[in-house]
Amino acid sequence: MRLTGIGLVIYLGLHLIVISYFSQNEQVFRIFLASREHIFIKILECLLVFSACYHALGGLRLILMDLGIGLPWQKQLFAGVLILSLFLTTVLILA
Repeated sequence: MRLTGIGLVIYLGLHLIVISYFSQNEQVFRIFLASREHIFIKILECLLVFSACYHALGGLRLILMDLGIGLPWQKQLFAGVLILSLFLTTVLILA
């Protein structure tokens, strides 16, 4: 979960920089919109959605662990978080 958190923070920082740059140059923004159809960008978008889902659900799992509720089911909760993250990613990408 630390890796997804670090990745999301880096993405947010880069996103803010890119958006501020695009607000100054409309032509570059149009080129970027056209490049979003590239397969590499699509894969990165899928990884972003998966990272956000996994990070959020993993945080809920950790809350359950801290409360002592999920201690007997650590492995099952981890598997559930992973499977639910994959499912949510698929649903959100196809929607």
